[in-house]
Amino acid sequence: LRPKTLHSYRQLARVHIVPRLGREKIATLEARRVQAFLAERQASGLSPRTVQYLRSLLRRAFQQALIWD
Repeated sequence: LRPKTLHSYRQLARVHIVPRLGREKIATLEARRVQAFLAERQASGLSPRTVQYLRSLLRRAFQQALIWD
């Protein structure tokens, strides 16, 4: 990733993901909780593109968690 992209992803995680999902264990995090989180973010006024970035970031994190077991 380019430095600017990495900075943007870190900021999205810090501002949006960690405060709302950060205390939940990945092993117990259900798809409906993630869907509710994304819907909540969109309803809060975030642009669809930003919500898409959040989804992409979560997807990458989950994929990496699977690799790390």
